[in-house]
Amino acid sequence: MSQQQEKRSKARAGGSGWTRTRAVLSLGMILGLGAIGTLAAWSDTATATTGTFTIAAPAKNVEMKVSGQRPSYSFTSLTASGMMPLDSTAATLEVQNTGDAAFTYTASANASGDSTLAPFLTVTAFSGATVAGSGNAKTCSGGTKIGSTTLQVGTSKPLITTGRPLPASTGKETVCVQVAVSNAVTKAASGKSSGAVIQFAAIGA
Repeated sequence: MSQQQEKRSKARAGGSGWTRTRAVLSLGMILGLGAIGTLAAWSDTATATTGTFTIAAPAKNVEMKVSGQRPSYSFTSLTASGMMPLDSTAATLEVQNTGDAAFTYTASANASGDSTLAPFLTVTAFSGATVAGSGNAKTCSGGTKIGSTTLQVGTSKPLITTGRPLPASTGKETVCVQVAVSNAVTKAASGKSSGAVIQFAAIGA
């Protein structure tokens, strides 16, 4: 190869190298601009301020009592010991509307005490029933069944799901609560103790 041909060959190689370098630099500039544009978009903010909100004072007061007590009632008449499968106990309480607004009420139940025994206890509520029997054979007699559920420690389960209406001021309803031991109770529950917590909730009509 002549010296002139060698120079032309080097010149073409050098020109091609510059072209590749310039393309890379241009690509780098494009990426750089794209990054700057993205950062600018993320830093944009806008603020909207609402008007004020006011809660109206209630025109009437919803107030519920259980056997003359609120917010809690110690239902100690519903108790039993030494129970066997199929045994039961029962007692009555009165749900009262002592406010100036009519309401409907519902109830839920959960268990306290031993979690092994609780699922084998069934709580049933009756409207207008009376207590019949004695010892560990007490039941709710007559009236209308308005709800039932098994118990579970740490979980509130629906007991009375259909709202029971009570008129304002003087509305009241006698509820008989029966607790029965399942025939399927296991030996693991022997000697264990559990209690029921019944929560009543009133909603203004």
